[in-house]
Amino acid sequence: MGLYTEEQQQEFVASMHETAQDTLNQLMEVFRLANFGDDEESLTALDRFADGYRAEGTVNDHNTRGYTVGLGTLLGDLMLKKYGGRWVVDKAYSIETRNADGATAHLFPFAPVSARLNGNIAVSIHHYFYFEAARTLGFAAPASGPLDKEAVLNKIRTNAATVANTYRSKGATFELTAASIATLDEYLERTVSPSTTVATKENLMNLIGSFLGECIAAKYGARWMVSDDGDVRMVLKAGGTTHFLNPFGKVEKRIENGPEDNLTAYFAGFIPHVLKASR
Repeated sequence: MGLYTEEQQQEFVASMHETAQDTLNQLMEVFRLANFGDDEESLTALDRFADGYRAEGTVNDHNTRGYTVGLGTLLGDLMLKKYGGRWVVDKAYSIETRNADGATAHLFPFAPVSARLNGNIAVSIHHYFYFEAARTLGFAAPASGPLDKEAVLNKIRTNAATVANTYRSKGATFELTAASIATLDEYLERTVSPSTTVATKENLMNLIGSFLGECIAAKYGARWMVSDDGDVRMVLKAGGTTHFLNPFGKVEKRIENGPEDNLTAYFAGFIPHVLKASR
């Protein structure tokens, strides 16, 4: 027997749709949408709404949970129209449907919504709908609905500027240098603990990862690369060798592993060593 009875699940789904309607009303008002559906404008609006919440809204656990349910339900309902199936609360609020082979499969619309609301700019809600869901189910992705790569890059630059401006507002000298990265290492050492929430860790990863990447670009001439499926990396060429770097992954390791994954050593020691070996 599942975690909830069928009647309880229906009650949860009804509650989800109430929250989704409130969120949709806000979405339509903010972006002046004539209609909401599975078109590019509507799906892009979901990402923009999530980003606007992070930038301008009152960010707290209660509001984040509410918008996760609201936006996630809107996304899930669009998937139901496209792929069929039903909401299943027992499966982490998933969409239970059939894949291309006819087997039972699950889509998780709350996952990309939660990631975007928590500041993960590498995750796109509309990209999940157009590409990830189709790939999960084994269907061919549509030709329309490409990832807005420039929007991802702009968000990275905005994140990096947010980090720098936070320290500059306190009178600190904060530039794209190893000294600034050392300051962030110290901040993470003071801030991250076993009680730090996943949402906070993800926000730190995106903010500090963006700043670290911009430092790498300024110092070593690396450039950001966003793939069609939303993967964000940096490309650094030395001699005849091309290196791929992942600043977000490095910050994630620093958060999880502590000083042994020191960001300053990575920036000022490891990367120069790799470049020297490539010459």
